[in-house]
Amino acid sequence: LETERADGYDTLDWIDNQAWCDGKIGMIGASYVGFVQWAAAVENHPSLKCIVPQVSPPGSAMWNLPYDAGTLLLMGDLWWMRIVDNPNGNGAMDAMAEMKNMKSLNTLPLSAIDEKMFGFTSKIYDRWLTKEGSKNWPTFDFENLIGKVKIPVLHISGWFDGDEIGTQRNWMLGRNAGKKNQWLIYGPWTHFFNTTTSLQDVKFGDHALLELDSLYLRWFDTWLKDKSVGLEKVSKVKFFVTGSNKWVETSDWPMPGSKEQVLKFDLASGKLTEKLSRATSQTYTYDPSKTKMGVDTLDLASQAGTMFMPKMVVKSSPIYLESEPLVEDTTVTGPMSIEFDFKSEAKDTDFFGDVWDMDEKGKAYPAFRGGKIRAAYVNGMDQPRALVAGKTYRAKLMIWDAAHTVKKGHRLVLRIKSENFPAAARNLGGMEPLATATKFFTQKNTIMSSPSSPAVFKFQVIPAQVVK
Repeated sequence: LETERADGYDTLDWIDNQAWCDGKIGMIGASYVGFVQWAAAVENHPSLKCIVPQVSPPGSAMWNLPYDAGTLLLMGDLWWMRIVDNPNGNGAMDAMAEMKNMKSLNTLPLSAIDEKMFGFTSKIYDRWLTKEGSKNWPTFDFENLIGKVKIPVLHISGWFDGDEIGTQRNWMLGRNAGKKNQWLIYGPWTHFFNTTTSLQDVKFGDHALLELDSLYLRWFDTWLKDKSVGLEKVSKVKFFVTGSNKWVETSDWPMPGSKEQVLKFDLASGKLTEKLSRATSQTYTYDPSKTKMGVDTLDLASQAGTMFMPKMVVKSSPIYLESEPLVEDTTVTGPMSIEFDFKSEAKDTDFFGDVWDMDEKGKAYPAFRGGKIRAAYVNGMDQPRALVAGKTYRAKLMIWDAAHTVKKGHRLVLRIKSENFPAAARNLGGMEPLATATKFFTQKNTIMSSPSSPAVFKFQVIPAQVVK
């Protein structure tokens, strides 16, 4: 992930110098192959005319992989190492093979996990652990260049894609820079985009799949062959609304005509409310030594089970809030965020926040992918900074993009906790180097909300008639 910019430029240069190349090059591909398109694009090779990054990670080491909003993406990093840095030969075809020796994730220091889990030492993984902060990723951290990419871009991702934050951030970086020649498709898909019409026991309908090949042909005909094939008639944005199971076409994201709504935390009553008249706070303690992996095998390919959770399970988080029942069907979209003041008695901690759609019977659906932040990065991703005990800080958790209709009578439910193990490594709380830390520190955290500085959930609501 550190040499792709230079490698991409050199590869384009080689292609451009071949007799069969007419000087117009396009790129298409998914996941890592989406990332390398962006890495090449920011180098501005004159022969690169367009890209189609599908389910692409972001152009930063700090927002997805290897670090996710500053937290270490433990399971994702190790899964990737099993594919790309494995001397025993596990390749992409084995990507969804079951993960074994899962209890080895309890191992400290983190640098010892790869040997225990896989039987080999990954030099890439070990190096990643030592590179805390974007300042240690000078060639990977290129988000500041994405807004300067002038060529056309067709972004494709899914609401349940583990790299969706890359599409979300890349689109917004271009949009904020005034980019007009970009298109966006969001489906109800996982990282294996446009392949399934359901997720576990949630059905989206056969129409959830799109015929994309003809769009790709029109895309490359337009930008590489200068053909007039009506691409200008294709909507700039197309997204699928779960809950209503409908596609929506529009000219921008967020959708024109959508309105921001803000729900505030009343931590005394456990309510999300539009008006807040009093200052409230809630304190909880996280002990990372008590967070353990209890199973030894994980079936990555299984679609068994349910997406829905009972209220008693969702409510087990230390911070739990509910809205009032909605008075009408409401379609919630991004951008979304959870923002709050906090203080901690530890030098470091994590916050994970997510939002659910809960029906009248207390059955909750994870309609919105959660946000997170390692507290040591609240003042910048360039390097971790120890918290000062008792000092108040402001956290912003970026909820991943989604579009979901919450039905009349349902409630929005929000929760915050300080661990998401084993997806994320446990924050030990002591600011010791990530690769070698072994000592646990209990983290006493207080979240605060007041009329002058409310803790909030911000989101967009699109006009009701759009999905009727």
